Amino acid sequence: MLKLLMVGAGGIGGYYAARFLEAGHQVVLTARGAHLHALKRSGLTVHYEGREPVHMAAAHDHQELVTRYKSDEFDLIIITLKATATVSVVSELGDWLKQGRAPVLSLQNGVDNEPLLAKAVGAERVIGGLAVLIGGHIARPGVIEAEGLAQIVMGEWPKVSGRQDSRTPLLKILVAAFNDAGIPTRYSDNINY
Repeated sequence: MLKLLMVGAGGIGGYYAARFLEAGHQVVLTARGAHLHALKRSGLTVHYEGREPVHMAAAHDHQELVTRYKSDEFDLIIITLKATATVSVVSELGDWLKQGRAPVLSLQNGVDNEPLLAKAVGAERVIGGLAVLIGGHIARPGVIEAEGLAQIVMGEWPKVSGRQDSRTPLLKILVAAFNDAGIPTRYSDNINY
């Protein structure tokens, strides 16, 4: 069982969080506003392929997160916010993230997120990722609608050539855990884009 932090429990993050929760992993969510209040009150509902599972999970804003948890309490921190929010997340959570060694997986749109995260936490902790063929949005606070195959491709970012990368064994574990959770996932030895 993994303990995961999903930074951004919107359309994409909420869907993946629900899959992990269904598979028995422990997931902590971050959100804000009415969506956060609904997650705390009624849980996370995800409409996907005719199913509507509801999951109760710890949900916090960023201030609550840094007060209640240490970043090393998580096996993996997954960033699923829009690329335009990366700078603000690094500003809000950067010091907290630096206090630990937990790997950070970017599942965001755009190609500039990994360098920003690497500056904040160190390149050796960053895992590059692509969420492929998934669409999702918040239908109303606490309720996500998602569609598509929802595949993930992940790999070391940046790629270290000429020597064994310490992230490679972890990536094999993560790929297996993601697939076991019903998230089609594959490893790429060239995620640099």
